[in-house]
Amino acid sequence: MHISPLSVFRSSRLGFSPWMLAGVACILLVAMMGLSERSNERERAFMVRNLTDRAEALIWALEAGTRTGMRHAGLVLGLVPLLTETARQPGIVYMAVADTEGRILALSGTARDDRQEGVMLPEVAGEALELPLFSQVTDKPSWRMHRHADGSTVFEVYRTFAPLRRPYGQHGMSGRHGMGMHGMEMSQSGMSCMPGSAGGVVPAGAARPVVGVALVAFDAGPYEDALKRDVRNNLLWAALAAVLALAGVVSLSWVQHYRRWRRMLRTEVTRLRAEVARNERLAALGHLAAGVAHEIRNPLSTIKGVALYIAQRVPAGGREETAAKRMIDEVERLDRVVSSLLDFARPDDFTTAPACVGELIGTALRLAEADVQAKNIKVICDVPENFPQVCVNGERLTQALLNLVLNAVQAMEQGGTLRVRVRLTAEDMFSLEVSDNGPGIAPEARAAIFTPYFTTKPSGTGLGLAIVHRIAEGHGGSVRADNAPAGGAVFTLTLPVRGPVSKKARG
Repeated sequence: MHISPLSVFRSSRLGFSPWMLAGVACILLVAMMGLSERSNERERAFMVRNLTDRAEALIWALEAGTRTGMRHAGLVLGLVPLLTETARQPGIVYMAVADTEGRILALSGTARDDRQEGVMLPEVAGEALELPLFSQVTDKPSWRMHRHADGSTVFEVYRTFAPLRRPYGQHGMSGRHGMGMHGMEMSQSGMSCMPGSAGGVVPAGAARPVVGVALVAFDAGPYEDALKRDVRNNLLWAALAAVLALAGVVSLSWVQHYRRWRRMLRTEVTRLRAEVARNERLAALGHLAAGVAHEIRNPLSTIKGVALYIAQRVPAGGREETAAKRMIDEVERLDRVVSSLLDFARPDDFTTAPACVGELIGTALRLAEADVQAKNIKVICDVPENFPQVCVNGERLTQALLNLVLNAVQAMEQGGTLRVRVRLTAEDMFSLEVSDNGPGIAPEARAAIFTPYFTTKPSGTGLGLAIVHRIAEGHGGSVRADNAPAGGAVFTLTLPVRGPVSKKARG
């Protein structure tokens, strides 16, 4: 089967589907985006943990400072300046402490005091501060994101505020200092302080005296900007990784196809070299055969003439007449061999013209009619109606068909069915099939069946199928020999509809 290097290149280039490349790119992009999202989740979790730990430390420090300030100025008077000073650290928007009923005890920044039923209504960024319900607050820090009306976003961390969590007995809070905590009403806040034991000491093992809720609000803007930058960077790296991975896949594919192309090209070069060598041998053989044939034909004519003269002069039915007729038959056989040699030696370059395939098949069948009728062979010719004309050399194609028909007739010793079938194939080609129901082709003979002088018949010249092969190649086509599934041989001529391509166009 002929495979041109251009067709090999095209098949290797189109072997990797663009949809497959797009699918691989999408899979890689989705995978990298998933990894990017996981990285963003880790960054977000690290931010939450960092701010939560920082808020926890600030609340612990606020509780410790409150315990110290309560000895001298009471809870609220000591808490407000301490909270205000603590809230001045970088990144803190505001801090607040409220009692268990939601009343503000201290708030950093600005606050508006409406004194509605003794409740302070604070404002942060132009809107009222909303503290979490005390029932939702635990000893463990919780957090929430809150966006204000001005567009700013804060990260709020809150937990219970219990400055009296530790016992005060070791600090000696008795007498004048302890009286501030012993059943005393906090008039400035309206909150009753948790009573301690005698002398203001909270005994170890007692319930923790929770004052209320402490809240720390951080500016989330820098963290959100950092997360957005991380998202953009991760997406950029993901896209770059996907492109590199896709480039790797494409490179591997091209390497694979390049290797395949090289293997096929080596095979094609080997086939072309073998074909060139074969053509050179056949050309030399053809020139030699042409010279020998011309030298033999003239003496054969003389021998045949003498044999005919003797057959007419000797008595009928005698040994002399039998010898003369045998001589005539052998001369005719040699003449057929010489004619085959001359046909085989004819040049490949021949002109083509539009012709009707049906008429060429009919001519070949008429030339073989005597042999067909002698063996009582049934002929079936299958040519589609309105089959287009083809550009061929009518004389040479008729000769090829005649050789195939005679070969099929000779294969059917006891008669049978001869089929000739014509079909259009892909790429502007058409096929001519000549099949029989004889014994078929032996496996050991298939490889050399188109080789000159190869024959399996006692009286064969070995040039009939070689001539068919040469005519097929001259038309820019091919011939193939197969065995039919039901028995018999099938010879298929595949030729171009528009005639052979010129050598200039092939190059």
